[in-house]
Amino acid sequence: MRLSDRYEVPPGAALLYDFANTLDERRYVVDHMRLTGGDAIETPARLGAWFKQHDLSEHVDAGAWHDAVALRNALRSYLKLPPPERRAAAPALDTAASIYGLRVETDAEGRVNLIPQAGADTLGMVLVQFHLLAITGQLDRLKACADPDCGWVFLDRSKPGSRRWCSSTGCGNRQKTRAYRARRSQPNVSSV
Repeated sequence: MRLSDRYEVPPGAALLYDFANTLDERRYVVDHMRLTGGDAIETPARLGAWFKQHDLSEHVDAGAWHDAVALRNALRSYLKLPPPERRAAAPALDTAASIYGLRVETDAEGRVNLIPQAGADTLGMVLVQFHLLAITGQLDRLKACADPDCGWVFLDRSKPGSRRWCSSTGCGNRQKTRAYRARRSQPNVSSV
């Protein structure tokens, strides 16, 4: 099952969401089980399997795999920053994305679409979704969890779009507990 299906991510963001979460950095205990993370595209063969799972056809060699990992890492670095600070990660993302040829095409109904060029890597579709989320104002809602033991990319569905954690009951609670314990461990300074 695709992650985007499990977490009910809209189709217009599903491929980007799934691709960004091919790197699982979660390192915490949940229900007495330690999550250790992992990389779903750690080899060219695993990237090929990921393409197949997402109905993408792409020959994967070492170069394509290297480029895919670079794109994924640049996207994650971008999404880890709060939206007002994302400009700092844009140059690395621009560099990683520059090899994926995209073009504009108008369909029969007159809609203008951004699509990968013929022969371009299928990961161009990830960038198409990135672009569409950006122009519709929805990219700010795709974020990486602020918990340093997590980093999961999630879709912020809160009304104000201000969530910091993928789960308030999990990551949010752990972060608040850490902050509370840090405050409690500081010596109490009383006025004389």
